[in-house]
Amino acid sequence: MAAVMTQPVAAVCPGTPYIRVIAAMTAHGSSVLPLVDITGRLLGAVSEVRSEVRSEVEPGPKRWFARLASKTRNRRATALSSLDLATATAPTVHADHPLADALRKLAEPGVRRLFVVDSRGTLVGVVCRSDV
Repeated sequence: MAAVMTQPVAAVCPGTPYIRVIAAMTAHGSSVLPLVDITGRLLGAVSEVRSEVRSEVEPGPKRWFARLASKTRNRRATALSSLDLATATAPTVHADHPLADALRKLAEPGVRRLFVVDSRGTLVGVVCRSDV
């Protein structure tokens, strides 16, 4: 698994302000970020924020962030933190499992990435369809 996964993984912690979640997604070119606790244990994922918010704001980084700071009609855009935005689960694969396990999961509809965790549930990487 280590040969194909991306490391390190950009992640957010519970309590990360919404605007910082958006900034991290933009900086890392990702529409999904893992939500981890202080020890790095995977708690869930924050996803689809950018696409939902962009329908409400104009493109362009400066206008986008300026308008995000103002009120919007979108519930996710007005969420207070990453915890308000996160899903309770995230698709995972264990680091010590064969790559074939990851390939099977990535073939499932709607699964574009898998968060790679160790035996304690600590995030150690991510495998995307484009990686394999």
